Amino acid sequence: MLAEPSAIVAEARDGYRQLYVALTRSTQTLKVFHERELPPELTPVSA
Repeated sequence: MLAEPSAIVAEARDGYRQLYVALTRSTQTLKVFHERELPPELTPVSA
C-alpha cells in the first residue's frame, strides 16, 4: 500500500527517490491511495 505519493514527493528533499523505492519494492501487489493530485509522473497517459 502506498498512501499519498504527492506527499512523499513534497515533504522530503529526496522525495522522488523515496517514491521510486516505494513503487519498485512491491513483491506482489501495489495499491496506491490518494486524495491529492498525483505527481505528473504517475498520471495515466492518454492513448
